[in-house]
Amino acid sequence: MVHPSRTLDERAIAVAGMRVITPDKLQALKQAVVAYAVALADGQGPWATNRPSPSCSPTTS
Repeated sequence: MVHPSRTLDERAIAVAGMRVITPDKLQALKQAVVAYAVALADGQGPWATNRPSPSCSPTTS
């Protein structure tokens, strides 16, 4: 969970293995997610042809 507070509420529980994300790391995560989404939508590489690979085509006997 991402939360804007630096301190735990008196009723909060710090779970073993809990991770903390700093503002800088949150910004880097946001940039990485946007870059990933752009790469998926960009259509570069073998996905640009919008045709199945010959190795994926069904064969007839």
